[in-house]
Amino acid sequence: MANMWTAKCPNFVCHPCNNSRRAIEFQFRKKPAELQQWFAEFKRERPDEWKAKVRACSLSVGGLGETATNADRGRKISQFLSGVEQFFTVKEECEVVWLRRNQFLAHMQSVEGLDEEQAVQQWADSLESLGVKKCGSGGADREVAVALPRKTVMCRGKTARASLSMV
Repeated sequence: MANMWTAKCPNFVCHPCNNSRRAIEFQFRKKPAELQQWFAEFKRERPDEWKAKVRACSLSVGGLGETATNADRGRKISQFLSGVEQFFTVKEECEVVWLRRNQFLAHMQSVEGLDEEQAVQQWADSLESLGVKKCGSGGADREVAVALPRKTVMCRGKTARASLSMV
C-alpha cells in the first residue's frame, strides 16, 4: 500500500491504483491549460467517477484488476483521454473594415442610415474616442475601424493527436 498524503493524515492506496493515477495525471500535464483545468474540476467535483477511471486503468493483482498488461492500461487511458478531448465551442466573430473619411461617411449614410451631419459628427467622435482603433498619420490618410455585423460560429469535433506516450 502506498501513502498518498502525510504520516499524520495517511491515505493508503494500492500500488497498481497509485501507478495508474500517476499515469493519467502525467498525460494531463502535457495537455492544454483548458483540459488541465477541466481535469482538476473533474477530480474535485466527481470523485466517484475519477476513482472508477483509476481502478479501470490499474494493472491486475492476482486477477482482481481489469487490465493485465501495460498495453491494456495504455488503451484504457487513451480511451479516457480521447473522450475528454472531444470539444464543443460557440464563439462570436466580428469582421472589421478600415475606412478612410469619405468611405466612413458613405458607410454611415448608406448602411447605418445617418444623415450627412450625423455621419460627420460620428467621424469626429471616432477620431477622439480612445476605444476606437485608428491607423494612419492623419488627415486624408487616417483610417478608422468599423465593425460589420457579428456572426456566431459553432464548432463540434475532436482534437487530433499523433501518439500517446506511456509512463
